[in-house]
Amino acid sequence: MNLELAKEQLAGLRRGQAEEADFAASPLAQVQRQLEEKASRNLLARLTGQAPVLSPEEEARLNTIYGTAQRRGEESLTRFGEETAAARGMRVTD
Repeated sequence: MNLELAKEQLAGLRRGQAEEADFAASPLAQVQRQLEEKASRNLLARLTGQAPVLSPEEEARLNTIYGTAQRRGEESLTRFGEETAAARGMRVTD
């Protein structure tokens, strides 16, 4: 019975190796290797500072969004300062 089990295990191991070899030779495996290589190079370039984390379009979009929020915040702070100073009969520059 142990001999039969060992034969089954050996056959399963050989099937697995054959499937692995077939996949390694397939076009899909080559595409996957290329993808992994490109992803690794891209990550390394970002981590070492050789490539930007954001594309120029993404950076411009974020600058627009945060620039608007920053401008509104600064306007609110300026208005609050002017109102507070005016309540005391002063100007912000005083």
